[in-house]
Amino acid sequence: MANKVLLSVTFDADFTLEEPSEATLARAHAMLDQPGLQWKLWLRDEAGNRGGGVYLFDDRETAEAWAKGEMTDSAQRFPWITNLEYRAFEVREELSAITRGPLDVRGGE
Repeated sequence: MANKVLLSVTFDADFTLEEPSEATLARAHAMLDQPGLQWKLWLRDEAGNRGGGVYLFDDRETAEAWAKGEMTDSAQRFPWITNLEYRAFEVREELSAITRGPLDVRGGE
């Protein structure tokens, strides 16, 4: 059985990260249909003008395919996003379960 993978994404943004636009809200809802994605936390550091996310995927293959595809495509569509970085980590599920890591949660409405 493949280990779940946590994908950490950060980027610099040459704009003020304000409340979500309608387009951002639509992207968030569309992510609910992303194969292999269990959940995403949206990150913002307004003072440092940085953004990012933390994603839990079912496996490394799905996480890396998304990072190299959708995430990279998004960064190219939005030129104000720079210094895009991502790292994938295998989740240590047994230890994470002890500390109440949300490993079996599917988001959505």
